[in-house]
Formats: sequence, C-alpha cells, structure tokens
Amino acid sequence: MKQFQILILLSAFLLSGCSYLNSFMGSSSQQKIEFQLDQLDTDGLYGPEDGKRSVSYEFCIPGVVEYAQQVMSIDQTAIIYKDSPGRIQCKKYEYLVIGETSQPDFKTTLHNLATLDYVTRIVEAHFE
Repeated sequence: MKQFQILILLSAFLLSGCSYLNSFMGSSSQQKIEFQLDQLDTDGLYGPEDGKRSVSYEFCIPGVVEYAQQVMSIDQTAIIYKDSPGRIQCKKYEYLVIGETSQPDFKTTLHNLATLDYVTRIVEAHFE
C-alpha cells in the first residue's frame, strides 16, 4: 500500500511539472502570435537604424464591451473597430483590434493578449 501511495505522489509531481513547463514555454499563447517577434528590437521596432518602424498587428474579439475594455487595459495602443473586418476577416459579431509593437514591454503585452481565451490569432496588419 505504501508503494502505491508513493507512486501516486510521484505521478502527481511529474504531471504538475509538465503543466508548469507548458505554461513556462507559453506554447498555446505563443502559437496564436503569427508573426516573428525576434525581428524586433527592445523598443518593438525593426529595420535599418535610419528607418526603424513598428509592426502593426490585428486580431478579432467578440463584440462585447467588457472584452474591448479588457483588451484596452492590456494594450494601450489598441484601437477597436466595430464595423471593419480587417484583413483578418472578423465576423459581423466581432470587433477588429489593431495594436502596435512600439510600446514598452510589447512582448508581455502580446503574450497577455494571446492568453485571453477569446483571442484565437494575432497577425501582422498590412495597410494599403
């Protein structure tokens, strides 16, 4: 009986380690960000020294005011569009959100957005 209890404790310990590793690696949230963050410097900019620029990104959220408020509290650059699908093609019941990497701690901001259950993808926004 004692060996069985030890085996259960060991199994629980190992499984909790796997859960910790998944959250540490950020596997599911990182997969939602569909552009390369490693191209950006610490200020969220890329390009030559005399022409650095930020990356604009877009994603869809359900058309719920509380969700829009939550997104804006996480991302100070977020602009919410109620009637535009964007290139990402938000549905009629969704809001388009556009943000910028040119902000303090942009990687944490993107990670926090990606951990929201209702955000399924974050893609680079291209404007014409």
